[in-house]
Amino acid sequence: MKDKLNEFYINKINKYLKNLDKNKAVLEKDIHKIEKVIEEKESKVKELEKNLSLQYLKYESFIKYIINKGLLFEINNKNLQLKEWESLIGYDEKNKIILKDKNQRIIKLINNEDYSIINDILSKGYKVNFLVIRASKVTALIQVFFTRLY
Repeated sequence: MKDKLNEFYINKINKYLKNLDKNKAVLEKDIHKIEKVIEEKESKVKELEKNLSLQYLKYESFIKYIINKGLLFEINNKNLQLKEWESLIGYDEKNKIILKDKNQRIIKLINNEDYSIINDILSKGYKVNFLVIRASKVTALIQVFFTRLY
C-alpha cells in the first residue's frame, strides 16, 4: 500500500513538473516575442529621434533664413490707403499679432504658423518691425524684419 501511495505521489509530482516545463516553454516563447517587439519599438524610437533631430536642424535653418530675409505679406489696400515706407505697429494678443497703422486701424491679424514663427524668433532675442515696402491703390506689401536686441 505504501508503494502504491508513493507511486501515486511520484506520478502526481512528475505531472506537475511536466506542466511546469510546458508553462516555462510557453512563457519563454512569450518573453522572446515581447523582447522582439521591444527591439522593434526601440529601433523605431531611434529612427524617430534621428528624424526629429534632422527636422529640428531644418527648422533652425529656416528660422535663420527668416531672420536674415524677413517675411512678406500682401494685403488689400483699397480701404486702407497705406503709403510706401509707412511703419506699422504690432500688438501681441493671445496667440496672434494685430498689425495697426499710425491711426490705430487694424491692418492685419497674424496667427497660426506665422505667429508661432515670429514668436519663436522673438524668444531668441530679436525685435520685430513691420514696414509697408510697396503700396498701390489695390494692394500693399508688408515686410516683417528682425533686429537683434542684444
